[in-house]
Amino acid sequence: MENSLHLETDPIQILNHFDEIIDLANSESNSLGFLPKEAIRQAIQRGRLMILLNSSNSRTSLAAYLLYGGIFPYAKVQQITTVEYLRKRGIATMLMDAFVSKLETLGFLTIQADVASDLNSAQRFYERNGFDQMKERPGGATRKRSIIIYGRVLETETLFSRKKQDEQVIDLGIRERSAGVTPFFALDLNVYLDLAKDRNQSETAHRLFGAALAHKTRLTVTDEFVKELRRSTIGEGNDPVLQLARRLPKTPKSDTAELEQISEQVLNLVFPHSNFRKSRRKQSISDAKHIAQAILARASGFVTRDEKILTCREKLFLRFGIEVMSPSELLAALPQDESSDSLSAQFGAGFRCEEASNSILSAYMENHGLPSDLIAKFLDADRHSTTATRLAIMKEDKAVGCSVLLAPRSAGGICQLLVHIHKQEEEANLYVDHLLDRMLRKAAETIATIVELEYPKGQNTVLSNARARGFRKQKGTANLAKMVLGRPATKFSWKNFVRNVRLQSGLELPRKMPTGAGAENFTIKFTTNQEMDVSLKGLEGLLAPALFIRDDQQGVIAPITKSYSEMLIGATTQLSLAISDEKDAAFLSRRAYVNTIRAASTMRPDLPILFYESAKSGGIGGIVAIARIVHVQKFKKDNVPPDLVKRLVVENFDSMTSSDEVLVTSFENLFKLRKPVNFQWLKKHNIVDRANLVTARNVSGESVARIVDEGMDNE
Repeated sequence: MENSLHLETDPIQILNHFDEIIDLANSESNSLGFLPKEAIRQAIQRGRLMILLNSSNSRTSLAAYLLYGGIFPYAKVQQITTVEYLRKRGIATMLMDAFVSKLETLGFLTIQADVASDLNSAQRFYERNGFDQMKERPGGATRKRSIIIYGRVLETETLFSRKKQDEQVIDLGIRERSAGVTPFFALDLNVYLDLAKDRNQSETAHRLFGAALAHKTRLTVTDEFVKELRRSTIGEGNDPVLQLARRLPKTPKSDTAELEQISEQVLNLVFPHSNFRKSRRKQSISDAKHIAQAILARASGFVTRDEKILTCREKLFLRFGIEVMSPSELLAALPQDESSDSLSAQFGAGFRCEEASNSILSAYMENHGLPSDLIAKFLDADRHSTTATRLAIMKEDKAVGCSVLLAPRSAGGICQLLVHIHKQEEEANLYVDHLLDRMLRKAAETIATIVELEYPKGQNTVLSNARARGFRKQKGTANLAKMVLGRPATKFSWKNFVRNVRLQSGLELPRKMPTGAGAENFTIKFTTNQEMDVSLKGLEGLLAPALFIRDDQQGVIAPITKSYSEMLIGATTQLSLAISDEKDAAFLSRRAYVNTIRAASTMRPDLPILFYESAKSGGIGGIVAIARIVHVQKFKKDNVPPDLVKRLVVENFDSMTSSDEVLVTSFENLFKLRKPVNFQWLKKHNIVDRANLVTARNVSGESVARIVDEGMDNE
């Protein structure tokens, strides 16, 4: 009979081959390292060992085994080997493939393997199986060899389910919407007349045309625009308003038959009763032609103050795919000049993140072998069309990582992002997490946007962190990209956010914020007509940093001292006594908050948490930030896990509570409010009274939404 192989993952069945596993492990201890029998038995019982069995001549025996460990979502191969007589038949690769498939199903993001530098065959095995060399560290003193750390990023989808499970990309239409082409908007006549004449809306029109002159957007007019203006002009040869209009950029001419067809459809959709008023019909036909010509020219939007047209904007978008907006709405969707981030240096334990010069970045990139075309792209960008943000992670005077963000000055463009970290850095995950979070927030500082990420080969830490943040492969490019909202949204501001996101990316969201059962599964549509099922929580991750406040879900207000909030929420002020001067927590996107265990019933996963800075501690007496709770756990003070300690700014738990236990609340998607919401406002709106802000308390989702809109100046 021929040999046949099958995979076994059931611990009970694997234990039947325990002696074979031990014999194989002992025979390969020189390359695998020694593990006690009991450690291997425990790994089997915990489901951390899988085997391939070989069936031949009615006998089943061990062919290979793989033992792994790690902490979710990062796995680590500890041992993998094949029995000697079956080697060089691809059996270990079969086992690795099965292992990878299992981890991707479970939602793991990366696999790591440590290989001794003198094990050449093992190194070749990992390289053949998609692992990249990440860094090298010293081995033990006995053998005096180094250890090479290999890593592989998994194809795990963590944010949402797909309608088509075989699709491997989220197509944001990056190639089709070339980042170098600025979207254009067709003007209605009333907006132009606001510019040319002294009218109530003239200031807004001046600002809009000023933005066009600053290359933040492109404004055009249609043939019908000029014809309508000419019909209403007396002595047109000497009219400066008409002469200027003739010199404005025009949309391409449309096919006459197609124009008549679309105009008729627009007329019936927007002006269905115009036939009953002859005097109005002529104007309605002209307005319909304006819109039809903009549609046929593939304009990104039609800008008007006509309330009749604005009222029908959703119908026009669903029917023809064109945005209709007022001048002020278009201005709000353009990149703004002001910046809330001064890019001042932030200090961690033994390192700092600061704005970097081109010379520092150039030297770093060249020393780490980045391609010359990539260096030129990010360091020699056209400053007329883009703004550049450049950061470096510095240890003393040496750069150990860097990031460059190129943001378009115009609406609808695509941000380009590069993140690179020295492979040998032990804190690579910390640095990448900070750079990605800071740059994504910078990219979406004033408007929602698309960010396309460059990651040079071997940057597995960058790749795994990016995938965890919602970056996905794009059609027609090897790069990853994502849409970034960059702010909290409520049911009151949802409509504006939907329009803004749609304008920037073509991503079509529900007209109303999903709530209740509807928040668990709804459909979103991309500009390429790709549809996907997603939950509101998944969408929040897809657009992160983002935060969606549901009015049917409670929130929690947590009082916090001034000194504690300065570090926890991201200020750079130096702190004292119970709080360390330099803590890595301020660099992490997911941080942790310490409270008394009495707050356990109030703090719950998935709730939005509002941080109230207490006036009694010298604070401002108002809500200063909001985030999303991820985990809530009780611990003995001396037994808080190291991973959570790293996310805390508190070193002395006794300063927080006299109890033997503490409540550790992890949170992410943190946003500082643009203006604090003070106690008087909270009391005026019946959200709290003085006693309510002594300890953490729950509030309604509607109250959270109103606080956020007040603090973020949402309209």
